Amino acid sequence: MSQERLTETQETPTDAGAVPVEAILCTEELQRRPSRNPDYELESRTFVTLAQVLADAPDTVLQTLADTILHICRAGSAGVSLLTIDDGGKRFYWPAIAGKWKAHIGGGTPRDFGPCGDVLDRNSSLLFRHVERRYTYFAPVTPLVEEALLVPFYVHGKAVGTIWAVSHDVERKFDAEDERIMRSLGQFASAAYQVILSIDAVKLEANEQQKIAIANSRLAAIVDSSDDVIISKDLNGTIKTWNRSAERILGYTAEEAIGQNIMLIIPQERQAEEIDILDRIRRGERVDHFETIRRKKDGSFINLSLTISPIKDKTGKIVGASKVARDISEQQRAHGARNLLAAIVNSSDDAIISKNLKGVIMTWNSGAERIFGYTGEEAIGKHIFLLIPEDRHNEEDEILGKIQRGERIEHFETVRRRKDGTLLDVSLTISPVRDLAGRIVGASKIARDITATKRADKMLRESEERFRMLADALETQVQLRTQQLIDRNAEIQQQTEQLRELSTQLLKSQDNERRRIARELHDSAGQLIAALGMSLAGVGRHVSFNPPLAEALEEAQDLVRELNKEIRTTTYLLHPPLLEENGLPQAIQWYTQGLQERGGLTVELVVSEGFGRLDGDLELTVFRIVQESLTNAHRHSGSKTATIRLTREGQTVRMEVEDYGRGFSPSASMSGASGRTGVGIMGMRERVRQLGGQMEVRSNPGGTMISVVLPLPIAEPRNPIVGAHIAPSMA
Repeated sequence: MSQERLTETQETPTDAGAVPVEAILCTEELQRRPSRNPDYELESRTFVTLAQVLADAPDTVLQTLADTILHICRAGSAGVSLLTIDDGGKRFYWPAIAGKWKAHIGGGTPRDFGPCGDVLDRNSSLLFRHVERRYTYFAPVTPLVEEALLVPFYVHGKAVGTIWAVSHDVERKFDAEDERIMRSLGQFASAAYQVILSIDAVKLEANEQQKIAIANSRLAAIVDSSDDVIISKDLNGTIKTWNRSAERILGYTAEEAIGQNIMLIIPQERQAEEIDILDRIRRGERVDHFETIRRKKDGSFINLSLTISPIKDKTGKIVGASKVARDISEQQRAHGARNLLAAIVNSSDDAIISKNLKGVIMTWNSGAERIFGYTGEEAIGKHIFLLIPEDRHNEEDEILGKIQRGERIEHFETVRRRKDGTLLDVSLTISPVRDLAGRIVGASKIARDITATKRADKMLRESEERFRMLADALETQVQLRTQQLIDRNAEIQQQTEQLRELSTQLLKSQDNERRRIARELHDSAGQLIAALGMSLAGVGRHVSFNPPLAEALEEAQDLVRELNKEIRTTTYLLHPPLLEENGLPQAIQWYTQGLQERGGLTVELVVSEGFGRLDGDLELTVFRIVQESLTNAHRHSGSKTATIRLTREGQTVRMEVEDYGRGFSPSASMSGASGRTGVGIMGMRERVRQLGGQMEVRSNPGGTMISVVLPLPIAEPRNPIVGAHIAPSMA
């Protein structure tokens, strides 16, 4: 850090190279940035500590406040700026600084050219970035300012100084929670400064005892004005003091509570807590952030966070306890409501303005800037006549008179003047603004620009007839096009049904052709091969004298037998006779046994109890789906095992084929994009659809399951097959 202290000898009231103040202001970022969650426990503990320091060592309270800001806002530097008194407030001086700028204690900035002066001029919290760009006397001070958050504080309504937090790190950005905390600390700074001023005055004209009395009085004022419940009690639990927030939150007045036992506000089932608390206080312990429930005067209950500290007399003897209680939930709701209200006001398209009873503009939202052309800086502090044409000044007198009587003015249409001098039609809604005591202190005004609305009303009336004619013509076209779409949809549905019927016929033709080819292979080729085998057997009886010829003949007979086996297998695969003769389970058992012998795929067949025979078309469909599923699994999945499950569930038949190899994308198979399935899946779905069933394909890297549910015909053969769990060795 530069050891060169920032003093008034370095202050430069003006700088030709300085940027405008708007170039370094970024206050709106506080509401845009994500805000960290409030830590009300830390905040409560902080105020108790500050109050204790204010009571015990008021001459150090400003430095303690600077240290507190540094810690609670996680700043690089923090401090307090006070207007000078001896020269009429021409500059700010820094009586307390914490952090990296601590070496600059005693320095300061000009009143009329510095960040603190901007804050007092605008009467609001401000967030700056890189202040050295405007106030170049900060350039030699290191580390430089990344961001600076400044909050004003007041004495008797007059701004007397600021508290500030500075970030030197580009990663540390202040948010709305920092501003809220700083505003709360600003209230304490105001009270602390008043106490300091009082003590300074007392030092000039009174002894130490008088100083203590005044400081205690100020502290009592702080306690009484606190939003938290602050109560004191003796070691017997008798209430000794009761502030206004205790009256507001718990319902009892001070007169009703003081002198009563603290059990007055403690539910019966929690009175043991108080006994334990008093024991800890007698031992000199402090109770921090103890969450509990207390009873209000009306009998309702409230959740509170308590901080309880021992009270000692001048000799150090513990004589009682102070208790600070906060209703955190209510504060959170109020804080959220305030932020929401501010956001609503600032984002409104309407001009929302507030003014005091003298007509001076106090607030000015972005809608007002857009409608009237004045920025907030240009309008705030000016009289409302800034916007009112001279011939309508009497309206404002009437409006203020009604506001002072507590009346509300709704939808008052009038004319106002923009910054460029043009006039516009507006609709005003004006309401009284009251302070916490209910006194009317000003008015809020919502102004809506209705110039465009009036012009639009005229244009709307002129265009309504054109739109009505156009709508009639459009309705006719819509009806015509709708009918065309209905006709086209019917045509497409008819074509779809024709395609489905064609698909049905193709599948039936395919099954019939398989049956015919199987029959011809069995009847013609099978008989020829049988005859050939018999002929070769006859020849064999005459070649025993020729060993080479006998060996060749034996090989020929083996080939004939293998050919006969292959033709029989092909015939059965085209149309298994077992399906018609013995039923679906036996046909599947025969097929899986052959598949295991030919391809090494071990299949487990599980048939439910009482499965029985099915309709012929139903059995053929299930067999073909099993055949296609196992073929896909054998060719593509890499699985060495599979499971088939056949069950009857009421009037439905369920079939599941599951393998345990690599899966595929069922969605891709629907379009034929999958090399594993393609037309096979679509063919299975078409067979299921023809019989009114449902098919589901589930596949993942761990395997594939094809599930089919088919309805049973109303009448069917009743030849039950005893349920079985057919092991791989039996299949």
